[in-house]
Amino acid sequence: MVEESPIPNRIAEFRRARDWSYSDIGAACQPKATASEIQKLERGQTGLTVKWMRRIGHAFGVRPGELLSLEDSELLHEEREIIGKMRVLRATSGPAVLHAVNSVLTAMRSIQAGEVGFHELPEPSPAKRRLAALAAGMSEDQAAHAARLIEMAVGYSEAKS
Repeated sequence: MVEESPIPNRIAEFRRARDWSYSDIGAACQPKATASEIQKLERGQTGLTVKWMRRIGHAFGVRPGELLSLEDSELLHEEREIIGKMRVLRATSGPAVLHAVNSVLTAMRSIQAGEVGFHELPEPSPAKRRLAALAAGMSEDQAAHAARLIEMAVGYSEAKS
């Protein structure tokens, strides 16, 4: 009988992004799981079944399929990194930050399409940035998270051009 090789998964990626222990994940699972069970799943020592994917996906606040490896994905490493940060933001900061980032990405597409020049956009003052954050329903911390993600997205966009 030939043993199946374990399915690569992203449990470690989600765990590290949230700075969680195996016990933290197990406690957030429904029903709860032990740290040992989570560790074995992450390392591929126990098969990651659909049932386990649902439990762990619930703990991380992601769809079960998001736990599968991105090794076969056509996404670049930088794109996966941005997506990972977006998922963490969604889980920790709510929709306001995602709305702000989506607005920036939409503006970036307009810039790339030549509809407006990037350097034509005025640099907002710190006070205007704070006001924009408040208007979007974000705390200063959430605005700082969004700004870091935007800087990363802009840097990635400039590197690709």
